Amino acid sequence: YTNPLWRRHSGLSAEEALGDGWQQGLHQDDRELISKNWQRMIESEGKWGLEYRFMDRQGNITWVVGTARALHDEEGKVTGFVGINTDVSDRKKAENALKKAKDELELRVIERTTELEATNKELESFAYTVSHDLRAPLRTIGSFSQILIEDYEDSLDEEGKQYLQNVVEGSQEMHDLIEGILMLSQSSKGEVRQVELNLSDTVLEIIQTHKDSQPERNVVIDVTPNILANGDPRLIHTLLENLIGNAWKYSKTTAEARIEFGVEQKDGERVFYIKDNGSGFDMKFASNLFQPFKRLHKSEDFEGTGIGLASVQKIVKRHGGWVKGEAEVGKGATFYFTLGNKKPTTILSISSKHL
Repeated sequence: YTNPLWRRHSGLSAEEALGDGWQQGLHQDDRELISKNWQRMIESEGKWGLEYRFMDRQGNITWVVGTARALHDEEGKVTGFVGINTDVSDRKKAENALKKAKDELELRVIERTTELEATNKELESFAYTVSHDLRAPLRTIGSFSQILIEDYEDSLDEEGKQYLQNVVEGSQEMHDLIEGILMLSQSSKGEVRQVELNLSDTVLEIIQTHKDSQPERNVVIDVTPNILANGDPRLIHTLLENLIGNAWKYSKTTAEARIEFGVEQKDGERVFYIKDNGSGFDMKFASNLFQPFKRLHKSEDFEGTGIGLASVQKIVKRHGGWVKGEAEVGKGATFYFTLGNKKPTTILSISSKHL
């Protein structure tokens, strides 16, 4: 027995459906799958259920969810089958339309992302080229202005000397800004290498460089020894150089300056931190911390370009980590960062080292 709706979906008459003839009403791509499941149902005396397609002679397709089971006599012999098909064509049309829309959206996102990446690379290349080419003429301006001040001092009045001094200082500021832009550009380029690094040794080397340049400063340094991590040596050095440089700079007006470097475990992550007891900053402006050229202090109070922390954030992100800063005005700042989810290396618990 077949009902009229089944015959309409399959395009077969009741006579044509006898025996295995009913399978001719199935979509040719589904016949093998259904045949295998049908045979399995007979052998296991179980039930059968699949989502499949009918296709009539005109090529019209009907999606159905079919369920069936075999009928047996007292001796276990198959005497027939009973089954129900539920037409789900409307649902399949909606699913296909949704999938098509999703695929088109994903394609547009990929295309847009590719365009943005290409644009960013062009901008980075442009910034690098312009910055690199500006260094030579800028150096010339600063050098000749300094020569005028030194060699023609007697020919210049105080106002003229001040003008030239402004040129020298402006050239130096521009030089520092260009170096910052180049550093920001370089932090986004190249392959990120993963080698084991001793962050503690790198921090101590950077701090020693600052102490050599300003031996008059008395800063207490507390560095947990042998903090190991995986990362790119060049990029990690730049990251630590910027964070230590900020801690050194913003603690210059503190009578008993202190800089700490350590690591702690938080929510299953190794979180590194650099802490100082310097000028700090107002947390309501914290959203500007990692924005290029945005500074939280006046230039006359603390020199800087506003590039360093932007580079730090880029480097941390390239290592799969995050960075944030916490501070209080007049009570110092702490910068926390991670370097991704790499397997932690052993941390040796030794007493802190002071310089």
